[in-house]
Amino acid sequence: MLYVLVFSSFVTLILTALQLRIDYNYGVEDIDKRLELIQITNIESITESLWTVDETLMKIQMEGLSRLPDVIFVEITDESGATIVAAGNIDTPHTIERSYALNKVYRGIDTRLGRLHIVATKLNVYQRLIDTVLIILVSQAIKTFLVSMFILFIFNMLVTRHLSKIASFLESINIQKKPDHFELDRRIPEMQKGDELDRVVYSINNMMDENHRHYVDLRENRHRLSESESRFSAIFNAITDSIAVSDVHGNIMLVNPAFRKQFKYPEVTPKTLDTILAKHSRQSSAMDIYQQVINQSMGKVYESSFMRSDHSEFSGEMTSSKVIQPDGKHIAYLSIIRDITNRKQNEAEKTQLMEELQQAQKMEAIGLLVGGIAHDFNNILGSIMGYSELASELVGSDQALLKKYLASVMSSSERASGLIKQLLAFSRRGSSEPVQLEVDELLDEVTMMLKPLLPATIDLKLIKSGTASICFDTTQIQQVLLNLCLNARDAMQGRGSLTITVENKSISQNICFSCHKKISGDFVSIRISDTGSGITEDVLKNIFNPFFTTKSQGEGTGMGLSVVHGILHKHESHILVESTIGAGTQFELLIPAVESTIKPEMVRVEKSQPEVVDVTNRHILVVDDESMLAEYLQDLLEGYDYKVTACTDPLEALKLFQAEHKSIDLLITDQTMPQMTGIELIRQLLIYKPELPVILCSGLSDVVAEHEMEKCGVTMYLQKPVKAPDLLKSIAKALAE
Repeated sequence: MLYVLVFSSFVTLILTALQLRIDYNYGVEDIDKRLELIQITNIESITESLWTVDETLMKIQMEGLSRLPDVIFVEITDESGATIVAAGNIDTPHTIERSYALNKVYRGIDTRLGRLHIVATKLNVYQRLIDTVLIILVSQAIKTFLVSMFILFIFNMLVTRHLSKIASFLESINIQKKPDHFELDRRIPEMQKGDELDRVVYSINNMMDENHRHYVDLRENRHRLSESESRFSAIFNAITDSIAVSDVHGNIMLVNPAFRKQFKYPEVTPKTLDTILAKHSRQSSAMDIYQQVINQSMGKVYESSFMRSDHSEFSGEMTSSKVIQPDGKHIAYLSIIRDITNRKQNEAEKTQLMEELQQAQKMEAIGLLVGGIAHDFNNILGSIMGYSELASELVGSDQALLKKYLASVMSSSERASGLIKQLLAFSRRGSSEPVQLEVDELLDEVTMMLKPLLPATIDLKLIKSGTASICFDTTQIQQVLLNLCLNARDAMQGRGSLTITVENKSISQNICFSCHKKISGDFVSIRISDTGSGITEDVLKNIFNPFFTTKSQGEGTGMGLSVVHGILHKHESHILVESTIGAGTQFELLIPAVESTIKPEMVRVEKSQPEVVDVTNRHILVVDDESMLAEYLQDLLEGYDYKVTACTDPLEALKLFQAEHKSIDLLITDQTMPQMTGIELIRQLLIYKPELPVILCSGLSDVVAEHEMEKCGVTMYLQKPVKAPDLLKSIAKALAE
């Protein structure tokens, strides 16, 4: 209704304006025509009056002209512009002015007398226009109102009421329910059906069906999306590796709970991955890393150090990949960070174990080599020592210098024998088997092994005081002592004093430096003191940690003191450490003291001469693969009236014994021989003669256990090289039993 009125009023105003413009033009034209008429009818009479200078007539004429319609001022001026006669006045700005020349032709001469000025007003024109406007507006308003009301009535009957019904229907629609089809209540001719309103109704019904179908699809899709998001969230939150999703500018948008736990960000999320890179590992920014995977279809793994919110660091590996939509648009970066600290430690431990295995294999190979060399060397030493003893017996008293030389050979051979025993002891393989040890004798052996390893500029001192025995694996206690002494040597850098002190000690209240447990009781104290540079407190508290070392790469594994810790505590022992910077360090081993119950071993032979045994017709079978040693034994024993058969092949000895076992009274055999060992030979021979006395000799100290020798029927066991007096005493004793 309002729009109709506004439009009608606008049209009326336009038409009225046009009408007024036309009327205005007509009014102005009327004024122009009137002024032209004055020019035609009055100029000549006014000129005559001016020529005759009839001022009264001119006034009458001016008064008459000023009374004409729309004329408000009339004036006659001379050529200079001075007013001669005037009538009326000018009181409005809306005027039309005309000026006419007053000329007189007299005797053929055209004389200019003056000018006639006429001013007409347009106020009357305006007034007529105002009257016209009022008439038009009132009439048009009435007409427009009536027409508008009629149009509105018709429009309401035909359109508006149906649109209202349509609006009410649309407002009542519930998209969650499928609506009934909408229909208009109209009675129209059949030919008018299918007009715009019917098409609107048809479109609305189609739209409602389509909307409901889309709503059902949307609801199902939303349900599936919700389930998918729940599954994704559950999977995303269950992943134990840290996950960070960053936008294309590197700003972190999303992290999983494992990330917050790993990096200790319970609430706040770091802005970029640069924040979690350790400062010393920021050679490349996160964006640089991202750029390197732009052209890769698979992520690349980067190992680096990462930093938590509390500034603690850990080793990790990061895989970064692009997140690309199906349309190919790059929208984000996906970074997966895994803590590899344990793996690094395991790899380091594995490497260390491999090094230890290689070292163990090398030591095993060295042990085998030492054992083989010791066996052959002991045989050679046996021959040297044996023949030296035989030679010394043949030398007369007048050959003192020769006796001295032979004594020197014997002394050197005994020293060589001692060195071989030490090598065998140190390279001994097998599981830990604690035995009772005399500490003073143990330290004597250790110092002998240690001297070749120390430069002459280091003074080695051993202080003993008659200590109790200990129960310890021989090889492992040697390993502990050598380890500590060699560390002391390295700490002194080639110059200083290394002191080993041993004493009995009672501990009431003390704390072990490595296991930190309270210790008390009676111990054997072994102190290793050096005059080195000392150990700082920061280093001192870590010295027993595995893989900790202060030595340069390749100079140490960091396992030395941790091995010391393990060996000592396996034997219920402890360690104390004292260190002063610039003065030196002291390691004190506290090993439980035990009462000595060590019995004489089979290898020990009494120094006193045994009872004289009748050796007449006593037959001894000697078996040794070393021909020179076998010949020596044969020469030695035959010199003491024994009947001796020497064999270098155990199989040959077995055949000989099978044939002559009744006449053989004693067997002396080597243990390590080709084709058959001494123990195997003994078992075979005892089948034929179980009461046969047997003396087993070997250059290896741990080839056969004592209980196994007793089980096999070994009467005595002698360690090579065997001195002649010891061998003779053992033979006499074996034959006497």
